[in-house]
Amino acid sequence: MKITHFGIPAASTSPDSGGGGGSGSTTPGTTGATGPTGLTGATGPTGLTGPTGVMGVTGPTGVTGAGLTGTPGPTGATGPSGGPTGPTGVTGVTGATGPADNLAELDYAQTGASVNVSATTEATANQIVAGNSISTDGSTEIVVEMFSPQSRPAGTAAGAQLIHILFDGATLLGTVGVQNSPVNGQNAYEPVKMEYRYTPSNASHQYTWKGYVTTGTGIVAAGNGGSGTNTPSFLRVIRAKRSGPAGATGPAGAGATELDYAEFTSGVTVTATTEATATGVVVGTGVVYDGVTPIIVTFSAYYLEPSAAAAGRSIIAWLYEDGTSIGAIVNAQTSNAGTPAHFPVHAERRITPTTGTHTYAIKSSVNAGTGTVAAGPGGSGNLAPGYIRIKPA
Repeated sequence: MKITHFGIPAASTSPDSGGGGGSGSTTPGTTGATGPTGLTGATGPTGLTGPTGVMGVTGPTGVTGAGLTGTPGPTGATGPSGGPTGPTGVTGVTGATGPADNLAELDYAQTGASVNVSATTEATANQIVAGNSISTDGSTEIVVEMFSPQSRPAGTAAGAQLIHILFDGATLLGTVGVQNSPVNGQNAYEPVKMEYRYTPSNASHQYTWKGYVTTGTGIVAAGNGGSGTNTPSFLRVIRAKRSGPAGATGPAGAGATELDYAEFTSGVTVTATTEATATGVVVGTGVVYDGVTPIIVTFSAYYLEPSAAAAGRSIIAWLYEDGTSIGAIVNAQTSNAGTPAHFPVHAERRITPTTGTHTYAIKSSVNAGTGTVAAGPGGSGNLAPGYIRIKPA
């Protein structure tokens, strides 16, 4: 665009060469006013967008700040406890003491030694088992029990006798059993179980089992139990009965009258000839014991019969605990050949089982031939059942 300027012409700076008018002024004239702004020209077109520049490399992440954990605030105070404990209730009235158990044991003594009996009078009788001193009240009836697994009179003469007697201190209470030798020269062994029942006076008493013979030497055999040996002979004193009405039945425990019972109702044929292979007769059930309470194991059978094929044939009943023999509880022997010998059995062993569960059983063996442990189902014309029974001592 062309712009035209307007103003006053500049004065000539050439000297006046004469002529007509005096000399000219050299001072510039006043600047004229600024002319108005010209019109804005039209905007030119937008240029093309340039290419995007390359993205720079991402810088490294800054280090995480290590701010400190604030200090835990103090534990709040424990809230108040509940209300006060209420008063203890009044103790109920103690019930009346129940009657004494009729199985309560007053005394027990045993021996593992066999006793040879050669005395021939009551006054000089040989001691078999002596009990301990006990006190009685003068009104309680008692039972004195005596047991040996194997006993016999002398075999030197037919009719020889072994006589069992019971003393209270130095006082003879009486004869409690008599064994006879049926054949001269033969020994006839059998188990013995005897009882004497009476009411002793209000005093101290000590019971002693003694024996004497009419001739020769008899024997009351015993052992300490265990494989191949007899069980002990013993004397035991118990109350005969309760003195008043029975109260309500309490829980099973030391006062329980029976811990286990198992019976057999048919005869058992015995051919085993060793203790280790003895024939099973009856097995009880497992019972838990506390390790301190003594028990009485009872074995009963209608009779034991050894072989009659020859004199001296024997049959033995072994007491087992958990599959292990703990001794012969019965040992019976025939005295002559050709005559069957029947030995009724009511045998007992007192022991204190260890803590835990134990099972007791009876097995039997013979020294030769075939023996029998007799029993039946009971009822008219039948033999009574045999059994094993366990009760607290």
